[in-house]
Amino acid sequence: MIPARRGKWLALAAWGAGMWTVATAAQWEQPSGKWEKLADCRYVPNAADDGDSFYVRHGGDTFLFRLYAVDTPETMMTYADRVEAQARHFGITPAQAIKAGLEAERFTRRLLLGSSFTVETCWQDAKGNSPVPRYYAVITANGKDLAGELAAAGLARVFGFTPPLPGFSLPKLEVLERLARLGHLGAYAFAKGTPSSQPPSTASNPSAAPAGGKIDVNTATEAQLVAVPGIGPHYARELIAGRPYENLDAIIRVKGIGPKTLAKLAPYLSVAGD
Repeated sequence: MIPARRGKWLALAAWGAGMWTVATAAQWEQPSGKWEKLADCRYVPNAADDGDSFYVRHGGDTFLFRLYAVDTPETMMTYADRVEAQARHFGITPAQAIKAGLEAERFTRRLLLGSSFTVETCWQDAKGNSPVPRYYAVITANGKDLAGELAAAGLARVFGFTPPLPGFSLPKLEVLERLARLGHLGAYAFAKGTPSSQPPSTASNPSAAPAGGKIDVNTATEAQLVAVPGIGPHYARELIAGRPYENLDAIIRVKGIGPKTLAKLAPYLSVAGD
């Protein structure tokens, strides 16, 4: 249950001309700091939204949340030094970084708008320049972690605070980001001159992080396998040589991969239909 002392509205929707009337931070007491899970949340479109920071409505309350562990590019040049740092990370120009930021904002809106999702937060202050408080959160929609989806689409860098939440895997996010870089997806596509506003398709790229952020061991390239923690060039080549696998458990027939190694690799690998 949300503590009643947090108040009723963090942002009051006054939709004239697309503007919002918001309460100032001084009007709000500090939240408890305890982890809470907010179910049946809704995305609230706002001109200030971007890929990793946006308004969310839960019941009668509206909050401003920022994703843990990932950073999507800026959508304008207000903070030029930040845009330049993001551009360097993706290997693109600042102007291309802005385009990638707009693409990330659209990606998040497509995933969240019109359906309910879950927010987990301990109300850690995410600061920012908004006149209202902003809090870090982990957001799950249709069983998919939004941070992971953005990383897999090449629209976010792994950056910032990691949530002290059981089950949250920073290494998994890093793998998804490396796979997106290898696949020239999202922001990385601008370096190739082929930006795409669509999420990665498993039909056209079956090993580029399908549902759950895993790669198919039967179709992954050597480079994609090497990006997985615990798989070096040797095991990547051995896995490829041993194809096809009828299920994921079958990879233990590769010399050197036993039950313990299989358990470590399972969060990152899959076999189609398994």
